Amino acid sequence: MVPTWVAVVAALSLAILALAAIVVAAAALSAALGVRGVLGMLRGLAGPALEDVRTLVGTIRAEVEGLTATSRDLRGRVVKAADAAQARLAALDALVDGVQQDVRAAALDIVATLRTVRRGASLVDLGRRVFADRGDREGEGEQEGEGEGEAEGEAEGQTEGPGGEETRGKRSGAAVRGRKRGPKRGRGRGER
Repeated sequence: MVPTWVAVVAALSLAILALAAIVVAAAALSAALGVRGVLGMLRGLAGPALEDVRTLVGTIRAEVEGLTATSRDLRGRVVKAADAAQARLAALDALVDGVQQDVRAAALDIVATLRTVRRGASLVDLGRRVFADRGDREGEGEQEGEGEGEAEGEAEGQTEGPGGEETRGKRSGAAVRGRKRGPKRGRGRGER
């Protein structure tokens, strides 16, 4: 059999182990309560901060959504403005083309009118020359039949003006009847 003192030592060691287990359990319980208190304290401190963070996150989210909407709206406006500018440029291009065609047509009309005026002026000049030549021929016949008084007047430079008045000068009869003829005008570069 087993001596009694072994049973007593075993019982005492068992009691010490039980007591140690109770102490460890009490320490764990107090630690759990301490953690719970710390968590409550953290919750008390972090609660308002978490609310602030949640509010801040909500504000940031709203601002980002607003910025996105503004960016979307701005992008739409820029696209509309670009389309409107492109349409206006197309209209302006059409207007410039029309004005350019009108100016070109007006320039051609002016050139044609100037050619016509030049031809008309040359025809008038030709008519003057023809009538001046006829006047010279008729005047020569009249001069041969006139008296000596007029011949003397021409020699002195006296001629009769259009109203029958005498004019004095050093013109010959040919210079009085017609102008000095210049070189005959030819057609210009543009006239053919």
